[in-house]
Amino acid sequence: MIRWNDNPHSKGNFFKKQMKQAKFKRVFALNKLAKKAGNPLSLFGTNGVSPNDIEQGALGNCWILSAAGSMAEVPGRVENIFINHEDTATNGISKNGIYALNLYALMMPIVVTIDDRLPQYKNVPSARMYSKIGEDGSVWAPLLEKAMAYYHGTYEAIHGGWPDIALNTLAGAPGRKYWHG
Repeated sequence: MIRWNDNPHSKGNFFKKQMKQAKFKRVFALNKLAKKAGNPLSLFGTNGVSPNDIEQGALGNCWILSAAGSMAEVPGRVENIFINHEDTATNGISKNGIYALNLYALMMPIVVTIDDRLPQYKNVPSARMYSKIGEDGSVWAPLLEKAMAYYHGTYEAIHGGWPDIALNTLAGAPGRKYWHG
């Protein structure tokens, strides 16, 4: 397996500053803290997958999150992206910190494997840098965001884009833009 760099940012000024502020924390470790607080995490949250699980962070990737939100409207679509989501003993939280996701490249299925280390701010350990953990403890949105960053090369590479491209990558479906004017 190819290991992705701990600081998958590029050389842009905005991302250089963020890289200096970033500290990566494992979902498994975040879950231990959340359990102590009485709010354990799970892959899809206590209420299941919902568009309400998505909250954008300090990254201009609304094009991905809006596509994921539209997929979350239909039961099973987001769940089917995650290959190893059936670990009921840990509510889908991987003990090994490895997640595999079904994505598409040129409408051909591929598997993207990521670790569970998510960027947080060093000076505010409870604050997530990019996509937030859902109010019901769901972590699928930040993990999906990380998989898309891995697929595109860096978090910086997913700063700005089009929802139809994200849907193509997430669902393998062709897209079309309509301009109203």
